[in-house]
Amino acid sequence: STTDQTRAGAAPNTATGNPNIKVDYKNKPGAKDSGLAMVLEIVGSIFGLMGIGWIYAGRLEIGLGWMIGYWVFTVFMIVFDLITLSIGLCLHIPLAIGVWALSAYLLRRYLDGNPINFKN
Repeated sequence: STTDQTRAGAAPNTATGNPNIKVDYKNKPGAKDSGLAMVLEIVGSIFGLMGIGWIYAGRLEIGLGWMIGYWVFTVFMIVFDLITLSIGLCLHIPLAIGVWALSAYLLRRYLDGNPINFKN
């Protein structure tokens, strides 16, 4: 029975209800490419479009939040750079790179946590 198989260590397959059938979600029609999402996020961040990878992954609200937040941060940092006669660049550049890395890291975690929607 299914209960005995589950106890024996076989996890029930939620798609078919049968623990012995494996479903290949990676080749599911319409699955998006997780590698492309990461490339879009990293390259987009460099060119001021941070969040584009999130938008491609189907998370419009998070992508727009990253994008608008990054634009506000950039304007604030440019004003700070001008006020401090470019001394602020010592903070601006490392902070920007850190924010790019954080967004890419969180996107990777999201993609890995939702393998049913993404192919590698």
